Amino acid sequence: MAGLTGSTVLVSSSIQYVINVVMTVPALFYIDKVGRRPVFLVGSVLMMTWLFANAGLMASYGHLAPPGGIDGTPAASWIVHGPASKALIANSYLFVASFACTWGPASWVYPPELFSQRHRGKAVAFATSCNWV
Repeated sequence: MAGLTGSTVLVSSSIQYVINVVMTVPALFYIDKVGRRPVFLVGSVLMMTWLFANAGLMASYGHLAPPGGIDGTPAASWIVHGPASKALIANSYLFVASFACTWGPASWVYPPELFSQRHRGKAVAFATSCNWV
């Protein structure tokens, strides 16, 4: 969508994955000190901000992708070129960073706290499998 081609796509994806892993680590230390609710609220506002910024960039600077595919049907995709594409990528990185340090660890922290000791093992296994499905 941002007009990246070749190995640049792989590099930008790799950067995003590294951001995800690195930004998850701080949450392990502060999520218990700050509390769940404030962390979720701040994360929600930050993720909303980056998604709205992406939507604004795509609406202002983007256009519909040309028809493609095997049968020539129009692609359900949007293309952004120029400096706006760099801002789109930056907003995506910021979204991932916001998610990784707020909502990302929640799927691992919340399920064990919801169930009694008697049901915890099976319930956490079920919650984890649903998360991955």
